[in-house]
Amino acid sequence: MLIRMFFSRPVIFALLLAGSSLTTRPLHAQAVDTSDNGAFGLAVGLLSGTGLAYRQNWDNGMGAQLAGFLLDTSNFFTANIGLNAFYTLHRTKYVRFYIPAGVSAYRINYAQKPYKDWTSLFVGGGYGMAYGISKQIGVALELPLNVEIRMKDRPRYGGIYPIPSLALLYFF
Repeated sequence: MLIRMFFSRPVIFALLLAGSSLTTRPLHAQAVDTSDNGAFGLAVGLLSGTGLAYRQNWDNGMGAQLAGFLLDTSNFFTANIGLNAFYTLHRTKYVRFYIPAGVSAYRINYAQKPYKDWTSLFVGGGYGMAYGISKQIGVALELPLNVEIRMKDRPRYGGIYPIPSLALLYFF
């Protein structure tokens, strides 16, 4: 019910309208120019990977992001990595509207059973927006369609998920 309400036409229209209003004015008078900077930060998402992230934008409208995380405890081991490429559709001084496409891999091993170890590969693409909110801080929000490929005994289809990605970035 909640998913049906979230993806209803009025809600989608309101989100698009709110996103388009962000392109007309900066939140801060000295907002970061997201044009051709490198950035470090944190990313969360199936396609982008979850963890520490490095993002680079170039003059030709292309960009890339690498994100990942590794955690090894006595109970479980988890690792993920994501690599995305971007193509800029439109850019203002403070906002970049782009198409991301990428691949990510997630692995979890449990020390104790009955939990099952699993590995998944996600491939997908969608649209995104990077926005400068202060002189060197930016936020990137993406809505990709993620296709899961489960890698247990043999690769098999796991589903399609429209799960957003979010990154908080420090541009330098």
